[in-house]
Amino acid sequence: MSKTAIITGVLGQDGSYLTEYLLELGYIVFGIHRRISTEGSGRFDNISSVINNPRLRLIPADICDFQHMTFLIRDLKPTEFYSLAAMSHVGHSFSEEVLTHQTNATAVAAMLNAIAAYSPVTRFYQASTSELYGGMSGLERLSEDSPMRPNSPYAIAKLSAFHSARNYRERKNGLFAVNGILFNHESPRRGLDFAPRKITRGVASIKLGLQNKLCMGNMTARRDIGSAKEYVRGMHHLLSLGAPVDAVIATGKAPSIWDLLEFVCHLADLKPEDVYQEDPRFMRPSDVQILVGDNSKITSLGFHPKVKWEQTLQEMYEHDYNALLKGK
Repeated sequence: MSKTAIITGVLGQDGSYLTEYLLELGYIVFGIHRRISTEGSGRFDNISSVINNPRLRLIPADICDFQHMTFLIRDLKPTEFYSLAAMSHVGHSFSEEVLTHQTNATAVAAMLNAIAAYSPVTRFYQASTSELYGGMSGLERLSEDSPMRPNSPYAIAKLSAFHSARNYRERKNGLFAVNGILFNHESPRRGLDFAPRKITRGVASIKLGLQNKLCMGNMTARRDIGSAKEYVRGMHHLLSLGAPVDAVIATGKAPSIWDLLEFVCHLADLKPEDVYQEDPRFMRPSDVQILVGDNSKITSLGFHPKVKWEQTLQEMYEHDYNALLKGK
C-alpha cells in the first residue's frame, strides 16, 4: 500500500515542493490549505503541475480549528504528518503577535495531541527555524546544541512548537516527532515580501523599466541561504531515519542582504547603489544580525545540501524577469 502524508501549508513554497517530491515517491498526499472564497486567485499556482494527480487530495481547513484537525488525523491516520503551515513572516509577527502564537505554537500542540490520541504510529515533522537562535551576534555556526534566544514573536511561538514536538517524543511511549531546524531557504515560489525574493523581483522590474528604486530595510544582516526544493528532501529524510532526531539543515555560508543585491544586480548589469533606497518602514523593532548553520549532524545522517545560494538567486531572478516580461 502507498504511504500517506498530511501536509499543512500545501500551497506555500515548502509545501508545494514537498508535495511534488512525495508524489514522485508514490505517496498519497492530503494537502491542507486555508479556505479561500475563489478558485481563481492564483493561490494554486505552486501546485499547478500536480493538481490533477489522483494521489493528491486537497482539503480546505484552518489549522486553528482544532476539532476539525483532530477529526482529520483520526480518520486519515497518515504515515507521516508535515507541520509546515504558519504565520511565516518575522516582520509581520510584531503586529500580529497573538495570532502568530495561536497559529505557530498552539495549533502545533493540538495536532501532536491528536496524533498521540488517534494515530500514534504517525511520524511527525515540525518546521522549525533558524530564528530560534535570535540574538546571537558572533560568527559561530549554530548547531542543535546552541543556545536559543528568540528575538521576535514569530521565533517565540516557533520555540514553543519546537519544545512541544520534543516533549511528545520524550514521553513514555513517545511519538516519532522531529524538528527540522531549517535556515533560510528560497525559490521562485518564495513570497514577494521576503528579502531575497523582493530583491530578485525588484531588480528584474527595474531592469525592465517598470520601477525606479528598490526600497529595503537592514542590508547588513547575514543569512545562511539554501534551496527550498532541496531542503524539503531533508524534511523527508529526517522522517525516514531509524530513530527520531532534531537536526539543522543549512549550508554553512551566510551572505549579507547587500551581497544578495550585488549579485542580482550583476546578473542584470545594474549598479546596486543605483537600485537600492533605504526605507525605515522595513526596519524591524529588533533584528538578528547573523544566522549561519552547522550542518554536520544532518550530513552525518546522510543528507548533504549542495545547492549554492548564487544558483538559487539566479534561478529566482531569471524566473521573475521572464514572468514580468510576459506581464505576469
